[in-house]
Amino acid sequence: TLRRMQRDPSTPLVSDLAMEVAERAGANAVLAGDIRSVGNDVVISARIVGTATGETLAAIRETARDGAVVDAIDRLSARLREKIGESLKTIRADAPLAEVTTGSTEALRLYAQADMANNLADQARAIELLTQALAIDSTFAMAHRKLAIVLSNQGREPERAAAAFTRAFELRERLTERERYLAEAAYYSYVGDSLEASIDAYEALLDKYPSDRIALNNLAVNYRSQDRTADAEKLYRRSIEQGGAPTVTFANAIQVQFDDGTTTDRVEVEYPLGHRRRRTEAVPLLRKKFHKNVETQLSPDNTARLLSAFDDPRRLDEMPIDELIDITTGGWGVNGC
Repeated sequence: TLRRMQRDPSTPLVSDLAMEVAERAGANAVLAGDIRSVGNDVVISARIVGTATGETLAAIRETARDGAVVDAIDRLSARLREKIGESLKTIRADAPLAEVTTGSTEALRLYAQADMANNLADQARAIELLTQALAIDSTFAMAHRKLAIVLSNQGREPERAAAAFTRAFELRERLTERERYLAEAAYYSYVGDSLEASIDAYEALLDKYPSDRIALNNLAVNYRSQDRTADAEKLYRRSIEQGGAPTVTFANAIQVQFDDGTTTDRVEVEYPLGHRRRRTEAVPLLRKKFHKNVETQLSPDNTARLLSAFDDPRRLDEMPIDELIDITTGGWGVNGC
């Protein structure tokens, strides 16, 4: 945890740092201690502090007289065990925060909220929260990656998404092994245009972390792109059966089985039509839509001239501006009032 917080692993867990570690790990409480010399005696004290509220749930003190420190610790430990049992019954631990690298616990909280918003299909809120997280920690690689994924899945701001994928990839050497594989796989899939390299990264990740829910889903998506349907189905099932699968895993491949053994047809959610992996198939449909809308504004002759120009990018680049204006304004005419 300290490494993901970008701290030296040997850093002493003083009170405030221990609370941050506990919050990230989803621990109910932190045990804080203190030892002081008072004359010839040693006073040993301990507090149980609730992680969520910072409230002291129990405080205990023992005094070691005549150097009997071990006996005092034994007495304190016995009382602590009793108090811990009582205290933990009264408090509820929050879910652990994501195990990703950032020096800012506040940025990590925002990342966790964004992940939840994305799973609830509130992508606008997820983008807002991730933007806030990155304003706090601009080197938060997994926030860059998550932002890029959300934008890409929505078909929004492709340049911003590509920049975010690239930034996460550039920061990969400072990440944990798992995060590095995720950053590399996403970059190769969306920016590096190398599906094989993306698959290699996800497969390497799953070799070491077989239950990783993100890798299971995304590798299955990549397999589907290669028409490896059976391999993709195995990964989807594996993710769902182990529990904790993201919502998108259920949406990517759904099949309902009834008590009598019959099943529905499989429902699969493909890449949206605007996705870069469906560009070839999308262009003719976009051209048709463009044609349909242009002909409502221009004469048949000017519609044909404009479509011809757009079919030849070089010609369009070299076309004098007055000719383009002539084509686009020489239509049926627009009512002025």
